[in-house]
Amino acid sequence: MHLDNNGSKHQLMLAEQHLLNVVNPQYRLEYVYLAHLCRCFVMSGRPWEAWQLYLQTETNSDSWNLLYLIANDCYKMGAFYYAAKAFDALETLESTLDLNAQYYQGKRASICGVFQMVICGKEMKEHLLDVLQLIENDDNPQTAFIFRVIRHWCDDNDIHES
Repeated sequence: MHLDNNGSKHQLMLAEQHLLNVVNPQYRLEYVYLAHLCRCFVMSGRPWEAWQLYLQTETNSDSWNLLYLIANDCYKMGAFYYAAKAFDALETLESTLDLNAQYYQGKRASICGVFQMVICGKEMKEHLLDVLQLIENDDNPQTAFIFRVIRHWCDDNDIHES
């Protein structure tokens, strides 16, 4: 989840620092500002900060665009937990069937990514239980299979909700 190039990391840190130094409250509410800050957070391995920033935004078309950015950037960077949450929110908000299917697929793939990361020891087990709830009552056969495989693995590894 980290950038390969030290120069890129440095540029990302500088961009984030400059964005956080913006004091004008009107600028801090603009989509361009929020999008760039979210991207800095995700690309520097802190997707939870991007998610918190999204949760603090007012609901409008800009917040939807921010959610879309977070979903795709998190997926690209391997931050599957936040990608799953964002794709789930997009799926809930979207009424167009074609786009809804795209977000549904993104959510399922992200949940599989969380599962993979937990198995590798790179993600918290609690996050796996959290994303399982997103597909718990899904009647799609493929999704039900994913749910059963993950649930069985959780049972075998003594991972249960507390």
